[in-house]
Amino acid sequence: MDRNLKEAAPVDAQRLAFMQLKAWRETYSGTLAFEAVSRATLDQRAEYWQSAMRQQGRWIALYELDSTLVGFASVVCNTRNEAELTALYVLADYQGKGIGRNLMEAAKSHVVRKGFGALSTLVLKDSPAQHFYRATGGEPVKTEMTSFLGEQVPVTRYRWALDSMQDTRG
Repeated sequence: MDRNLKEAAPVDAQRLAFMQLKAWRETYSGTLAFEAVSRATLDQRAEYWQSAMRQQGRWIALYELDSTLVGFASVVCNTRNEAELTALYVLADYQGKGIGRNLMEAAKSHVVRKGFGALSTLVLKDSPAQHFYRATGGEPVKTEMTSFLGEQVPVTRYRWALDSMQDTRG
């Protein structure tokens, strides 16, 4: 595993919330989701991450450079054979440096270690992140509406079949 990656602990909730809000504002500026994002507060997001870290099957990886949190990924392994990538964000100044790929590979490896055969995520329909998810092997499988911070937004579900990775687990 990349030495800059670490698993999140409850003490990280505040930093995670701060980084998420910054990434949201960078990512969703000019989109339908921006109004909802702009209403989110640090306390709300910190409380969310505190709760999320206690959730059964939740795994959160942080990516740090010189003790600065610059990216994270969050996965929920549920009762089906498919895990959900609930978040993957890298701050704008650090994008294009392989951090997102490292987080995605760590997430896929975690899912395989837990015995799941697939990973999926929802991406805003017009988000440039769709290029990233395609480049990491995600296949668009469905477009739907979902609630994002209380607003209905169009999203595309991406899916990675991971069954082939299970043979190489060692």
